[in-house]
Amino acid sequence: MYFDSHVHMDVRSFEDYERMRISGIERLLTLAHDPYKMSTSDVVFDHFERILKTERKRAAVNNIELFIGLGIHPCGIPKDYQRVLNKLPKIINEYGIKVIGEIGLNNDTDMEKKVFEEQLKIAKELEIPVVVHTPAKNKLDVMLKEIEIIDKVDLEETQVVIDHATYEIVEKIKDRKFYIGLSIQPGYKLDFVTALKIVQDFKLYDRFMINSDAGSAKSEILALPKFAVLLKSEGFEREIIKKITYENACKFLKLI
Repeated sequence: MYFDSHVHMDVRSFEDYERMRISGIERLLTLAHDPYKMSTSDVVFDHFERILKTERKRAAVNNIELFIGLGIHPCGIPKDYQRVLNKLPKIINEYGIKVIGEIGLNNDTDMEKKVFEEQLKIAKELEIPVVVHTPAKNKLDVMLKEIEIIDKVDLEETQVVIDHATYEIVEKIKDRKFYIGLSIQPGYKLDFVTALKIVQDFKLYDRFMINSDAGSAKSEILALPKFAVLLKSEGFEREIIKKITYENACKFLKLI
């Protein structure tokens, strides 16, 4: 069984749910993102409602346990973002939200930094984890600035997954306690060979979380089971495969 710890199922088909379940994916963490222009807070709240209601139903029909992360994505900050920040704690408590995400920096603007810091403060107050986005451009430099803000807020490192990590990012944070998200999305983020090299070289088996980042971009929704097969063919023990494709995500979300 597998746990895809970073997906955006509101832009995926019903058939994708079916294929994921048949392949052995039993749990999903679907995150808020920027599927449209988030011009106002009302658009963000409509997006949240779609995830909370429609996606929970679609997952349940396919016998998949769906966990939800909500937050303001750096690419979708509305002009009245404070309204979302004000309501976010209540929504998290009311709906049993497990994580704040996907949040972080993308273009490293002052507004992004402020919104990111405020959401980290909410996470600290509510004692829930966060999924931190790292951008395609200037990834390493932006990630280091994100860590500065995380350290400023004094959020526990084990409450944070640095997602869409590359080899260079793992090299930088290998001695910290952050969870590390490896998004296997060939042609866009990591391909299978690069993800394998990262796992082989760094051996951070208690911190790696494999995910597909399945969304509106070209995605491999079966990244987890395919990567598990690759790991097995490379001689990895079953316990290690289970950790990075299932158990670490469970620990991150405080399910075990």
